[in-house]
Amino acid sequence: WMAYSVGDSQDFESWTSDQRKDYFRWLTVAIECAPSDPVPRRLLSDLQRGINDFRGAYATIVPVADADLDTTYITTLLEKQLGLTEKARSRAQKLERVFKDLIAENPQNVEARTRYAAILFLVERESDAVKVLEDGLVVATDPAQTQVLRSALTEAMVIEADRMIERDNSPLGLIKSLERLRQAMALDPKNPALLEAVTRACLRASESNDDELVVLREALVQGVAPDTAHFILGTIAINEGRVDEGQKHLEIAIKNNPNLPGLLNNLAHAISNGDEPDLERALRLADAAIRELPDHPYLRETRGQIYFKMGRLTEAIADLERALAAPELRPKIRESLAVAYEEIGQPEFAKRQRELLKRGK
Repeated sequence: WMAYSVGDSQDFESWTSDQRKDYFRWLTVAIECAPSDPVPRRLLSDLQRGINDFRGAYATIVPVADADLDTTYITTLLEKQLGLTEKARSRAQKLERVFKDLIAENPQNVEARTRYAAILFLVERESDAVKVLEDGLVVATDPAQTQVLRSALTEAMVIEADRMIERDNSPLGLIKSLERLRQAMALDPKNPALLEAVTRACLRASESNDDELVVLREALVQGVAPDTAHFILGTIAINEGRVDEGQKHLEIAIKNNPNLPGLLNNLAHAISNGDEPDLERALRLADAAIRELPDHPYLRETRGQIYFKMGRLTEAIADLERALAAPELRPKIRESLAVAYEEIGQPEFAKRQRELLKRGK
């Protein structure tokens, strides 16, 4: 009760530091008083997941992992995230049977359907997960339930499309991925995860000369909303070195999408790398993107490079170090970090970055 009195846990991001400490303290006391009660453990685990302390969240919840369906489900997702694959698979197999029975009893049980799909993705049965959600749309009668299922199905198709590329990076694999994304666009064309996935796929397609692939990519861009098309075309242009052209497309797209992190980030990148860079404006856009997605390494890398160009090296280092979480960004980041460390009088750190760069790490 004391933990619940602290504030609305659904609005955790707006809490003060004292609220967070009190919430943590009261939940810890509750767990000490009733160590086998799953409720305070789930609440504390949610808090720890919210601050990206996944190991702490797992340690909190695993002692009661089999207490009830909700707790087992959360534990399974954490095990998958932490790389405890065999444990996650073992629990997932049990959950699969439970969720399947729940849906058979009540086909309109949206929560059971979305969780069942998540478990199927965990065991790499993407097409089955998509089918479960598609079947849910057929039987859904409530508009709110329909919207939940449409969003879940869109994101499921995004995951499936990405995994198609992971398994087959040939033109044929990319064609299949683009086709799946085209189907997703018909469901939820403004979904941010889908927008980023379409952009990634179009970037991959822009590197290929396969005729069918080019046609499908163009059809996908033509089929989306104009703002989305400008976002995609602008991102492709930047990737191909046509920065000023890319900026023009992104300036059009941002007029109706002022809070989209990927768009803010790409425009910040374009403005800071154009023929006449406006670093102050680029920084404002990068700040706005990071407010939406604070832990995204690509966003941190963009802002870090802007700080680097502005000579604000301590701030650049802070962002670039966090951006190292994305392996594909590391070569460029390590070059900037080495220079930044040298400039602030830390030659040993600079040397370390160059050694890691040579070793491809």
